[in-house]
Amino acid sequence: INSYESPPKTIVLDIDDSNFNTYGNQQYTLFNNYYDEYCYMPFFIFEGLSGKLILPLLRPGRRSKDLNVYGILRRVIEMLRKYWKKTTIIIRGDSLFCNDSVMSYCEQNKDLYYLTGMIGFNPLKQSVDNWVKEAEGKYAKYGEPVRLYRSFSYGAVAWKKKRRVIASISVSREGTNVRFIITNFSPECSSRYLYERVYTQRGTMELYIKEIKCHLKGHKMSCARFCSNQLRLFLHGAAYLLM
Repeated sequence: INSYESPPKTIVLDIDDSNFNTYGNQQYTLFNNYYDEYCYMPFFIFEGLSGKLILPLLRPGRRSKDLNVYGILRRVIEMLRKYWKKTTIIIRGDSLFCNDSVMSYCEQNKDLYYLTGMIGFNPLKQSVDNWVKEAEGKYAKYGEPVRLYRSFSYGAVAWKKKRRVIASISVSREGTNVRFIITNFSPECSSRYLYERVYTQRGTMELYIKEIKCHLKGHKMSCARFCSNQLRLFLHGAAYLLM
C-alpha cells in the first residue's frame, strides 16, 4: 500500500501456486502426482499490473481444497479497502480458485470483480455444443483457424444463483479446444476483451514466480521444519521486492 503515491484506479490480485521440490525429510512435504516429485506447493498473490508481491504462503505438497482462499483474500481486500475506498479490485486465477465463497463475496461488494478459469464439466460442454459445431463448420468450409467467444448463464447445484460464463472455442488443424472462464463483469463487457486482454494476462504471474524460484533461488526449501521454510520464503519475498 505504501509503495503507491496515491490510490490506484485498478489493481489485479493474481492468485496461483507452484511446486517447490524437496529432497529430504522436510516437515509436511508430500508426493505430488502431477509433478512426480516430493514438494511444497506455496500459494502466491501478486498485483498483476505491477508485479508487486503481496503474499507468499507455504503449503504442503499438493493442491488442496482445504486452502481457505476466501479467508485469505477477504483479509487482503479488507486491508486494502481501509486505504483505497474507490479502487477497482479484480481477482484473477485458474480453475482451482473458482470458489463459490469468493464469488459471492465479490458480488456483494462494490468495485470488486472476479475472473477465474472453470473446469469444462459435461453440463458446460453441452451448453456450447451448437457453437462448437458452428466453429467446426466454418473451419471445414474455409480451412482457416476459427476462434469464437460466447457468453451464457450457468448455475451449479451448490450455487445460489446463476453466473456469467464465457466460452473460448477454437478450431484448427490441431483439433477443437474449448475453455471456460467465469466472471461477475456485466454482459456489456466484451467476452473477447475479458478473455484475451484481461484473463490471459494472468500468465505473466508465472514469470514473477519464476523470478523468485530461478533467479533468487526461492525454491530451496532445505530446512527440516515447516515454519523455518516459511521464514525462508518470506525472506526470498523480501529479496524479490528489493530487486
